[in-house]
Amino acid sequence: MHKLLPDSVRGEDKEPGEFRREQNWIDAKGCRSFVPVSPLHLQTALDDWACYIHDDDIDHLLQLAVVHAQFELTHPFKDSNGRIVHLLLPLFLYQKKN
Repeated sequence: MHKLLPDSVRGEDKEPGEFRREQNWIDAKGCRSFVPVSPLHLQTALDDWACYIHDDDIDHLLQLAVVHAQFELTHPFKDSNGRIVHLLLPLFLYQKKN
């Protein structure tokens, strides 16, 4: 999904479909306002996130909020993380409904 999303839009030069291999951060007024998970710990964070998604003993709306927040905090791609998670959230709810 991430490989196809940035085609012909901002981010197409940022290794679509690949997890980031370098540390990135959110910059606000010259300061690093947020530094996500190190690439060294990215796979573990994503594995934990995937495990949490499949836990059916949690209220689904609460789980949805945490799934969203954790994906944004993990920030696995160089670009398009917000667009990807906004595509995943309805799929998550659909999967929980069935």
